[in-house]
Amino acid sequence: RAPAPVLLVVDYLQWAAPVTRTVLARVLRQSEGTGRTDRVRSSGCLFAFTVRTEAADREVRETVRALRDRSGSLALELGPLSDDEVRELVALSAHLETFESDGALSRILTLAAGSPLYVIELLRTLAETGVLVTNADGQLQLAGPLPDPLPFPTGMRELLETRLRALPDAAVTIAAHLAGARGRAGVDELRDSTGLSAADFSRGLGTLIDRVILGRVGPADLAFAHEEVRRAVVRVYPLAADLEAETARRRRRERRFGWAAMGLAIVPIAVAVLDGELGQLQYFTLPAKNDRSES
Repeated sequence: RAPAPVLLVVDYLQWAAPVTRTVLARVLRQSEGTGRTDRVRSSGCLFAFTVRTEAADREVRETVRALRDRSGSLALELGPLSDDEVRELVALSAHLETFESDGALSRILTLAAGSPLYVIELLRTLAETGVLVTNADGQLQLAGPLPDPLPFPTGMRELLETRLRALPDAAVTIAAHLAGARGRAGVDELRDSTGLSAADFSRGLGTLIDRVILGRVGPADLAFAHEEVRRAVVRVYPLAADLEAETARRRRRERRFGWAAMGLAIVPIAVAVLDGELGQLQYFTLPAKNDRSES
């Protein structure tokens, strides 16, 4: 029976590490090969990449150009939302008439600049700060006349930071440890690392999930709703920045140890093979560096 087709999605390619892009390039080259290297193509694997080209560095832009030039590739350019599309997005969760009558919608249109993420995060921020309330129909509407100046953060960074600074202490601790773990961790692992009691951890986690700051991934993992949220946590809370730096140091140590261990393993194997070809398979013990042979 033919294998089931696979869709491999790489989201936000502009944040991928160089080694990740190298591995992806190798896999894609194999998908164009023949014979034994044709496994990827014959397995029915489709690749989908998303990238914010304005946020990508030179190397990422070169990767994107290489992907676009591949035979059979399809590139879709997604521009910002139009004003009508922003109105439609707001209307999905909010009572549009109240926004229009108070002049709030025109301010949203100006600040959003067609960014759907900004619109969604803005509505969440206004709801969490009491500017918006939920009416009987389950829609968001203004709680009263808009204050002057309007309480609208002017950019995505400020918007996310405003939401994060309103979190209770337990939620802050969880978010900081998850950000330090590079944005994804198991529930049990995260609870142990925070040192919170079971009750505090449950309340903090519930707050983060209810506010769509993080969510469940798979049966037992947690991850941020968006990479921008994780980055905002690192900016706002020094604990998250310290934990992220420690995670990076630990991973560098692990990589160095892995390469060193691989190097130690290669030498005995090579000696055994060479001696084996001569029919003289031997085993060696290596002296410590501070040993000195006596003449």
